[in-house]
Amino acid sequence: MDNPVISGVQKARRAFIPAGLLLLPVLLASCAGLPGSSKQQVPAEDRSESGAGVPPSIGPPGPEETFPPPSASPAAAPLPAAAPEQPDVAPVAARPPAVSALLQRADVAEKAGKNAEAAAELERALRISPRDGELWLRLGRVRLRQRQWQQAESTGLKCVSLAESDAPTRQAAWELIGSARAARGDAAGAAAARRRAAAVIP
Repeated sequence: MDNPVISGVQKARRAFIPAGLLLLPVLLASCAGLPGSSKQQVPAEDRSESGAGVPPSIGPPGPEETFPPPSASPAAAPLPAAAPEQPDVAPVAARPPAVSALLQRADVAEKAGKNAEAAAELERALRISPRDGELWLRLGRVRLRQRQWQQAESTGLKCVSLAESDAPTRQAAWELIGSARAARGDAAGAAAARRRAAAVIP
């Protein structure tokens, strides 16, 4: 006679097996959807001898590049020399020999008190060197001794216009002009000329 307990267990086992078979596909599908379940295929590295150890983007070292030395810059061309300025008063060394000879004769005449002869020698020298301010100054002094006040003043003004770069000569010319104006009775003009003389060399 069969044991009723064993028979119940066997019936339950037979009923459970078909139910488990039906749930198996569902369990497999749920496992396939979990993250990390699929593995990515990693390409195998090419470790052949021909390409081992050489990065694909770097080629073999080439010859060392050489650069030509920097060319020397050309030397700057020298600036042209400035033209010398022409002196307003001719220096003694630049005077022609004829002018120097006439000055010596004028000196002799002045020392002898021959003012007219000295003036004539100076006028001849001025025809040769009309821009020599010192010659005009000496002629003005001779005219002052001759009491020719107007000619002495005009000669002094001519010397001032030519002796712009010769301060001592220009100062002496203004003093001569002041003396000539004072001799003519022009006190105001004489005072103005003397102020100009003092201002040349303070």
